[in-house]
Amino acid sequence: MCICEDCQTLVLCPRCDIALTYHKAPSSLQCHHCGWSRNILLACEHCSSVKLKYIGVGTEQIENSIMKLIPDIKLFRMDSDTVGSVSEKRNALTSMQDADIIIGTKMITTGFDFHDIATIGIILLEQELQVPVYDTEERIYSNIKQLIGRAGRKGAQSQVLIQTFLPQNPIVQNILSMNYKDFLKKTLEERKMFSYPPFGEIATIRYKNEVKGNCLLIIKRIYESLLTYEDAMDYEIICTDLTFKRDNQYFSSIIIKGKNIRIFLEPLRSFILKNKDLWVTFW
Repeated sequence: MCICEDCQTLVLCPRCDIALTYHKAPSSLQCHHCGWSRNILLACEHCSSVKLKYIGVGTEQIENSIMKLIPDIKLFRMDSDTVGSVSEKRNALTSMQDADIIIGTKMITTGFDFHDIATIGIILLEQELQVPVYDTEERIYSNIKQLIGRAGRKGAQSQVLIQTFLPQNPIVQNILSMNYKDFLKKTLEERKMFSYPPFGEIATIRYKNEVKGNCLLIIKRIYESLLTYEDAMDYEIICTDLTFKRDNQYFSSIIIKGKNIRIFLEPLRSFILKNKDLWVTFW
């Protein structure tokens, strides 16, 4: 990402309100959500300062750093920029087998079988820990275990290195010790405490609109309607004034926790089906 050192302004995607990612080749700032891009800035658009700093570690930056250290190394980078179509994925299989070092995003953990892997490196694990979803830790544990398993399928022993600024985090410790039983016990206790699945249900009602005010207005009306339902007291219904922007659309949501949520939302069924900008996700 790109940030101004003087005013601390972060360069965002105007369509999605998320930080743009710096790409060296071609030199540009790109949104990894909608694909919008712009040329590199020479000065801050907020305060005109030329003290712009690029922060973060992506696959491209790692690739460039390794090539500087070991110019003759056979390196293959696998991410959404280099492997997108089905044909590119097929070609990737051959390229990976010839590479000395493979750099990739989470897509590298599924659908590929690696041979003779001596070392696996996982960097900035805490970035994944910041995702505000109840099963974040489970997904991290599963992805890392799957990556390790794919490397060791042919009986070879692989060394796994995890780089993180939070080495004492319980999920990191459980991964290092491969203590699945303790991880499972802790996870189930937490989910029971907060009525997360499998001890309860979670549903998200989400609405999108090009106008922020309209987005909040509609979701607020739905929220107030839910509170009038006869058994509303049996559910935890959460609604805030927060929105997020993606592809020039504003999104707002209601979170519902409880049991038999589908039955609870039945009076809203026809309204949801008729409105293409409104949908429900069950967890």
